[in-house]
Amino acid sequence: VSTDLKTLVVAIELEAGLDGNANETLISFIERKGEEYGFKEMYIVGRKYFEVAYNRVSNKELKKSFALFMWLVIMILGFLYRSFWAVLLPLLVYIFSVLLFLGYLVLRGHHLDVMSNIIPTILLIVSVSDVIHFFSKYEDNVRLGLNKRRALITSLNSVGLSIFLTSFTTAIGFLTLLSSDLPSMRKFGEDVAVGVLLTYLITVVFIPFSLTYLPEKTIGIRTEWHQWWRHLATRIHEIVTHKQKWMAGGSFLLMIIGIIGLTQINTNNFFINAFPRNHPSLDANRFFEENLGGVRTLEIALIPADGLALNDLTILREIEKLHQYIAFLPEVGGVYSPVTYYKSLHKAWHGGSIDSYVLPGSREELLRQEQFFERSS
Repeated sequence: VSTDLKTLVVAIELEAGLDGNANETLISFIERKGEEYGFKEMYIVGRKYFEVAYNRVSNKELKKSFALFMWLVIMILGFLYRSFWAVLLPLLVYIFSVLLFLGYLVLRGHHLDVMSNIIPTILLIVSVSDVIHFFSKYEDNVRLGLNKRRALITSLNSVGLSIFLTSFTTAIGFLTLLSSDLPSMRKFGEDVAVGVLLTYLITVVFIPFSLTYLPEKTIGIRTEWHQWWRHLATRIHEIVTHKQKWMAGGSFLLMIIGIIGLTQINTNNFFINAFPRNHPSLDANRFFEENLGGVRTLEIALIPADGLALNDLTILREIEKLHQYIAFLPEVGGVYSPVTYYKSLHKAWHGGSIDSYVLPGSREELLRQEQFFERSS
């Protein structure tokens, strides 16, 4: 209870190894109880709560950004091709890729977490780019006068290898994450690599199969875009060819700017900064910082020597010295240790007297109080 008797702090110790679903259920239960009891204000802090809150925010933002991205892809494909099938086929490749990817996750026993939630967006980018590459080559072959079957075979032989190389190198890049010490990073790298390769397989199988049953002229980019690109490509070629010194100087300047920017990256970030400005977690963090000593914890593990235990008075008195030293540091808002626990037991044993907030005088007394309160609980 705070000194002004207006704030009550309830500390909840969670079982080790709770997964994301269990944490979400627990936090939701606590939030519902707070609403039922009608507290004027209730703030929740803690690592598990921040994880749940961050998952909620990230899932919401991912759904919103994914919907926006899907809408942009449909609009751009429709604007470029003016064809229903040119929009539908890339989306079908993406849907089949995600379904196969989710099946892979089930087989591997992997679950969706904060990092793997962004994989569907990565697969959308890969699938659409792979299909557009194939569409472009197929259209070029049709323009050259090849029949449908020959155009598909030629496209698959040429651009199929290019797509494979880009997909393979992308997968290798993500597989380098397997060297990370973080299990979540290794899992993320493996999952993305498999998802990219699955997308490639579906592209080279489903797209030629689908185009076999569609008219030759079904896929074709608008003529004015061909003309615009030829003009732009010619202009770029002229600049690169005739302005070689400018190109070299510009590239060197961009590299210097990049190196300078790299040295200015701030890696001293706070997890709480990942939340939107109006998120309740920010208010809770601010309230604890201003009124209850803060929420950022430093945990120190104390391991007694062989033959000793943490409830030995000799050990507790040494811990008390460290406790008092840390408590006097101006940067520390509060200290909790085994000394806090046994002093509280001793105080409760003597009826809550302030003068009794000390360690027991003997080990026998300490064990007697400890056993009594353990039986009572």
